[in-house]
Amino acid sequence: MSPVRTSVIGARLGNCVPSSREGLATLQREAKRREAAVRVILPKPPSPSLGVLLEAIEACTEPVPCRDPDPEYRSLWTSEERWAQSLAADACRSCPVLLLCRKAGRGEVAGVWGGQHRIRRAAA
Repeated sequence: MSPVRTSVIGARLGNCVPSSREGLATLQREAKRREAAVRVILPKPPSPSLGVLLEAIEACTEPVPCRDPDPEYRSLWTSEERWAQSLAADACRSCPVLLLCRKAGRGEVAGVWGGQHRIRRAAA
């Protein structure tokens, strides 16, 4: 490998230029590990079913529990407390968009979606 190319790789990785092939291989593995970690942290784009859910909520003539005017009641759906999640999941049973909500919440990591909290969605 030419010294110029090694310097470019070293500069890109933010480290000193390696003196051996093993050092270069180590830097490249570290760069791949960092790149993978960044991919995990980046937020995912919204699912197409979320748009369908929002349209269904807008068109719905029956009350949707998580859209209650009381902000304290609405906060049950985003709470990390198990008791609050249980209350929200129970309220979802009467929701007219329950199945659409469950589908939209499949990839979500927080909140109650379609009557299911995070752990239950992960198991499904």
